Amino acid sequence: MFGLFRRILEAVKTQQQTPWQETAKSTNVQAIQDSARRIEKIKAICDLGKMHARAMRDSSLEPDLLASEQRNYEMYKHDAILSAGRLTDKTLRDSSLRLVIDLCVYGGDESEAKHLLSAVEADSTKRQILEEHPRLAGR
Repeated sequence: MFGLFRRILEAVKTQQQTPWQETAKSTNVQAIQDSARRIEKIKAICDLGKMHARAMRDSSLEPDLLASEQRNYEMYKHDAILSAGRLTDKTLRDSSLRLVIDLCVYGGDESEAKHLLSAVEADSTKRQILEEHPRLAGR
């Protein structure tokens, strides 16, 4: 029995991977790393957008500064939506859309949030979003 185990172990150790297998593994790892970077970028964009949305709520701002905050909020929201749309993995895309929906609700843009909610594919993610933002349930 131990002889059989040794032969299997030696066969596994000596088995060489073909170059295309190694390339496929490194490509897959690279794709995962790229997706992780995009998610981090989307989170950072949404956090910056929330800062501008918070400033938009300040009633003491002068009109030109308020308009500037509104433009910045819209720019960050647009960038986050585009970045989320570039993700190919459905789970990661749904998670990033959740961040963007939070940004939209925080910025008072519920119609955009409802539109983005319809793009979320996973039912569990939709339920989580609706638990956090019950106002989006009304269509």
